Amino acid sequence: MRLIHTLLIASMGLLSVNAMAATNAQKCLTYAKGEMKGNIEVMNLLNQIVINNDDVQEYKYDKNIGKQHIATEIVINAHSSQEILGKIVCLLENDNPLYSLFIPLD
Repeated sequence: MRLIHTLLIASMGLLSVNAMAATNAQKCLTYAKGEMKGNIEVMNLLNQIVINNDDVQEYKYDKNIGKQHIATEIVINAHSSQEILGKIVCLLENDNPLYSLFIPLD
């Protein structure tokens, strides 16, 4: 019984980490759209992106890059419902995006 209880608690923690990564990924996509609103071609690609939990890698840094503190890096394998579009790399501090880069698939 104790093992089941431990496994349930561990799986709940994993679900909350996945949910947080997905939430941060959505924040990054929204931030990228704001940064690229003047580029119609890139906006067309960004508007097609569908984010699934399996498409998101979240890396905790908690260090400075220059004078700017960075807590998290998010990498999103960006795809539409039909094709792979590229990657989005995003740097966050306190779950707020500071920088995003869309790398289109050639």
